Amino acid sequence: MRRALPFLVVVFAACQFDRADRWVTGPVKPHPLCTTGQTRCNGALERCDDDGLGWSLADDCPKRGLVCSMVLARCTLCEPNTSRCDG
Repeated sequence: MRRALPFLVVVFAACQFDRADRWVTGPVKPHPLCTTGQTRCNGALERCDDDGLGWSLADDCPKRGLVCSMVLARCTLCEPNTSRCDG
């Protein structure tokens, strides 16, 4: 144990916190989630923000008693070319 003590002291003295950002040399730009102007149905109709980093509510279809049509990209009574109507 006495011989291992100096070794352990050296090992613990050599250990230090290593910052993970040491390789980052400039500001990190977030990746866009969507294309500007793109629409999607997520219960309600949503439109991609101008910066492409998120979605905003374009039309609240359920609030108006309608369904969001992925084919038409707008609120409608029923999804076209389906055998049932949920609206």
